[in-house]
Order: sequence, then C-alpha cells, then structure tokens
Amino acid sequence: MRALILLSIALVAACNPDGSTSVVTSDVSRYSPSERACLQSGFKRGTAEFMHCVSLSTAVSQQFEVERDLARTEATIGVGLAAEICDGHARSRLEHPVRKIISQSVTGQYVKSVDLSYEIDMSLVNPDIVYATRDVRCTLRGRELVDFNANN
Repeated sequence: MRALILLSIALVAACNPDGSTSVVTSDVSRYSPSERACLQSGFKRGTAEFMHCVSLSTAVSQQFEVERDLARTEATIGVGLAAEICDGHARSRLEHPVRKIISQSVTGQYVKSVDLSYEIDMSLVNPDIVYATRDVRCTLRGRELVDFNANN
C-alpha cells in the first residue's frame, strides 16, 4: 500500500515538465486529490501537462483502490472457518469443559460476528447442576480475532 502511494507521488513528480519543486500557494482544497497533487507539483490548470498529470494520478489512485478491495476480498473467510476460530478461542477461555455446542450463528462478510452457545460441564464444581450454558461472541476481521465476549 505504501509502495503504491510512493509510486503515485513519483509519477506525479515525474510529470512536472520543468523539474521544479515549487508549490502552488493558492487554495487547492476545492480540487480533487489528483488535481491538488498536480497543482502542488507546479502544474498550471488548463494545460495539457496538467491534464496528463491528473489522469495519471487518478489512474494510480483507482488502481490502489482496486488492489485494496481485492486484498480485503482475499482476506474474507468462510462461515466454517470463522466459527472454528471463535470456538478454539472460546474453549481456551471458558472456565469449565464444554459438553457440546448448542447453537451457532455467523453473520457478515469481511467483518464477521460469530455467536456460539455452549452446554458446559459443571459437575466438578457442583454435581447437582445438571445443565448450564455459556454464550460467546467473537468479532473477526478476515482471520484476525478483534473482539471476544463471554457471559458468565
């Protein structure tokens, strides 16, 4: 990602016909990012060089967005893997052994929410407790677990 930004800056700088590094001091905030970059590189609005610089900068920016979206798509995991990641984390954090998963729900695309309900074994703590449950929620971004909550 940084390499693409640096490439964009280098391409814009390479567009400058006189090689100067002058910065335009007028208010450029009303222009697009590509126009601002070209104005700050010394190009004059309305010239062919300015238009070439803007089109090149815009193309680089669009390519960056396409690559970012592709990386996000490739990082998106399936429902089964999301549930498996959450289950593994939950079992290592729960204070009692799990008898079975009672229910599971996975929602979302790149950011997924995983809700799991467990039947847990509390017989070591109190043999009179026949049935106990714990609910957990995991939030994942791609394969990364970013939040975990368990009820008590």
